[in-house]
Amino acid sequence: MNKPILTSLLLITALGCARASTTFLIDFNDPAGDARPSGYWNEFDDPADIATTDIGTTALKDSENQPSTLSFSKAGTMTNSFSTGTVFDSSEVGPSWVTTDEGSGTQIGAAGDYFFTSTSSGVQSFTLTFTGLTSGDTVSIDLWFSRDSANGNGIYTYSLDDGDTWQGFNVLEKDGTASTAEAATGVNWNTTDTSAHAFRGRTDGYDGLRYMNISSLNIADDGLLLKVADSSALDGKWTALSAARLIVIPEPSSVLLMLGGITLLVTFRPRRA
Repeated sequence: MNKPILTSLLLITALGCARASTTFLIDFNDPAGDARPSGYWNEFDDPADIATTDIGTTALKDSENQPSTLSFSKAGTMTNSFSTGTVFDSSEVGPSWVTTDEGSGTQIGAAGDYFFTSTSSGVQSFTLTFTGLTSGDTVSIDLWFSRDSANGNGIYTYSLDDGDTWQGFNVLEKDGTASTAEAATGVNWNTTDTSAHAFRGRTDGYDGLRYMNISSLNIADDGLLLKVADSSALDGKWTALSAARLIVIPEPSSVLLMLGGITLLVTFRPRRA
């Protein structure tokens, strides 16, 4: 094949591959069982399975079960839960990324359990710190929490500047569209987010089958932090996190380096003696 044509084809292929997204799926707690939507899930049976920030990090594999540079750690109050009966209604089908109706009934391995803050008085919280992202990466995040309880309500935020400022998540219907449930829930999720209003385990998760999302975050040098915090300081109030999905698109300079290397390999040919 003509060398310029071959080079162009390889460059086009490499560009498409290099900019392809990588998905990471995380299941916080597992008493609801192993049946989850397709893809490899990073499963954690106990908060102790996640490294503590400033002590270490826990590596994450991508949804293809491949090792990656991404890892995370926790800080704050993260408590194990052993209750699944009122966490998710298995007769329902939630967002496709976290539940599936393949086979007999809804498979809720990722959706039907969680790690929570604490029922003690005072605002309890935990923070997840993600490391291994590159400045310039683009990240989208989905979060899921559900519980048939009026006591489980939380403020969910993220930070791109090492905790100096925090922003909230959008709340979407289970099909990924903007929420239109203001009349039924009293909250217009199109004009507010989870930094200003609590995501409610019963109203939004268990009954509404909604989830939290933020898309196209541009990662800087300070990486990514996620915070889960109680919305009330009253005794008996708490909040939780059941599952998370991160979709990462690599920063452009990584693509350019790959393309440059491929160009050199294709165009260089030793002179014959």
